[in-house]
Amino acid sequence: MYKKKSSAEVWFCCWLHIEVFIFAKRGSPSWLSSEDEDVTDCEIKNECKRWYYLFKNNLENWPFEILSMTRVYEGAPPGIHVHTVHAYDPGRKSVMYNLLDVRDHTYFNMDSSSGNISTAKTIDKVGDTYEIIAVAISQGETKLRQLQITVTDFNIHPPVFEHDVYRGELHVRSKVGATVLRVRALDDDSVPYNAEVYYKIDDPRDPRGRFSMDPQTGVLTLARSLEASPSEPIVELGVTAVDGGSPKRSDYARIEVLIKTISEPRDVRSANATGSTVQVCWTRPEYGQVLGYIVKYREVENPHGQPSFLNITSDATSKCSHPCRVKAMDRL
Repeated sequence: MYKKKSSAEVWFCCWLHIEVFIFAKRGSPSWLSSEDEDVTDCEIKNECKRWYYLFKNNLENWPFEILSMTRVYEGAPPGIHVHTVHAYDPGRKSVMYNLLDVRDHTYFNMDSSSGNISTAKTIDKVGDTYEIIAVAISQGETKLRQLQITVTDFNIHPPVFEHDVYRGELHVRSKVGATVLRVRALDDDSVPYNAEVYYKIDDPRDPRGRFSMDPQTGVLTLARSLEASPSEPIVELGVTAVDGGSPKRSDYARIEVLIKTISEPRDVRSANATGSTVQVCWTRPEYGQVLGYIVKYREVENPHGQPSFLNITSDATSKCSHPCRVKAMDRL
């Protein structure tokens, strides 16, 4: 049963998945090279060596951008996942990754294909900070990003969603940016950074990309028009909540969005009530073809009692034009 919501609620790029956008020279968003060869390990090593010799004598003054503070828990053994760096090369298939051989690179490994960063050594005491520089390479173009990794307390509790399923409604003519619903998860960790919660849309995803989620608020919004292509009556999505601790912990919930082809009646009100009749007034819905209306009512003295329903004929369109005879409900 779908509940009507007057306000809605939305992941950002990634809470810990940092997006590193790669741009070619002259500001072009695509790579200049036209070849289709894949980047090889040899290219990565040669490129890293070139950057190493270029920066090793002036590393402290180089204007790297620190994307975010990443965390790893105290005592983490080798092989623990720490972070994932994503780089995008529009129009190309291959982006390869590595760590520059400077600073604290010996404590970490980076997968050349996925961008996953993991521990290479056991991590030391809480409060220590490690600095590494990630390199993304595609067809001779490179981008570098500096990351700070802080050693923190062990993350104990996962975030937990308030509901297993979240349900919302949208009209097929809803405008882009319309709020659908809001998800919320709570984390019981006492350490503030371990209790941080971030959200992202997960499987099943909408293949047409019609929805987006704010990673910090959990508010789901309409990202693309529903009128652009036929829509199924109910869109099903998944959502994952991930905390800010290490090791990262998560929870999963489902989202169901009902796509309506008719909007609700407007300005609904009652007038001229007697012991047996009442005028029900409304303005027809803004969108959709109306075939009829159903009036649901219950006694004021029993607001939580079982409601009664009255079917109104199709010519009752608006403006209090038809008095409705209401049958009194039996009292318990």
